[in-house]
Amino acid sequence: MELRSVPSSAFGVMPFHIIPVNSDAEAVGLTAKIAAGHVVPMGQLAEITRGAECGMNHAAISRHKTHGGLPLIDHLDMNRHWVQHAGWYADPSKINQAALKPTSIYQTTPKLLIRFLSAGIVAAKDDVGYASTNLVYHVACGTRRVFCAVFCAHACSTSGIGQHFRTRRSSSLTFRKSHLVRLPISSHCLHHARRGSQAPRQEGPTDVQHGRSGQRSRPILSFVDEHLKASRTDVIHDLLAFLAERMMAMNTEKHETAKGFLTNLKDFRGVDAHSLKPKTRLDEFWKLDIGDVFAHINANRKALAAQGTRLKESDEEKIRAGFLKAKAKIVPSRLRSPSPTG
Repeated sequence: MELRSVPSSAFGVMPFHIIPVNSDAEAVGLTAKIAAGHVVPMGQLAEITRGAECGMNHAAISRHKTHGGLPLIDHLDMNRHWVQHAGWYADPSKINQAALKPTSIYQTTPKLLIRFLSAGIVAAKDDVGYASTNLVYHVACGTRRVFCAVFCAHACSTSGIGQHFRTRRSSSLTFRKSHLVRLPISSHCLHHARRGSQAPRQEGPTDVQHGRSGQRSRPILSFVDEHLKASRTDVIHDLLAFLAERMMAMNTEKHETAKGFLTNLKDFRGVDAHSLKPKTRLDEFWKLDIGDVFAHINANRKALAAQGTRLKESDEEKIRAGFLKAKAKIVPSRLRSPSPTG
């Protein structure tokens, strides 16, 4: 077990008094400095409202787009930092307006979408204006500046805040609005407002890109600490905005790569991952070795045969190649352990 020492004062300023135990002492110390500034509860910056009070089986919800229909997502159509429209629409003329709620809740962007049912915080950016059922919170930030501040707070605090909620919800898997409104937003994120419509400075992102060479975090921490000491909170804001955008882009690429592998597996090899048992085994296939994937497929060989799917050696070779290519895109090489090829 690796032991780390952090100042006791860090506990008093971290969101919900939670220390990210997987981070090194230097990162914790710097985070504590940022968190020590003035914070504003998210509920004071954004309107937080659950979606329409109905289920996906409501008569107003279908895959048929009508005049005035609202694009709608199910809560499972979103994950951390990405959202995908699966073709659902809500017809406002077929649902009680009180149950639907004002359409401005959905159409005002940018906003955050946060799952109501989840073991941890699951939030995604919505630039389209999706409607949903009441299993999704819509966090209307009003301006892109406030959105950035709220998203940065979520992105930087997901693990700790998720743990905080889990310890207070017992066995419940729901996130209450009373928890979300208390999410602390740092004044460093909001400082950008004083610069009006001025374009964000490029100093932070540019220096960070150079600092990440060799995947070393120390140059980034030194960069942030230097500007924090000089009270250059505008640079800190730009850095957080840059990291938030990169996080969204990386998670979108990860989702698209994973979807591509599973789609090819189904369309070209006849293996529908969700028809196998357990059906979620391959949802995060990049955490498995190729041997685990084939073991899972072989365990379902009778079910596949009943569907008319019989894999040849050439099919297995193409599955292996597709798996390794997808995993290489999703998991950085420095984090991958040697994987067997058979």
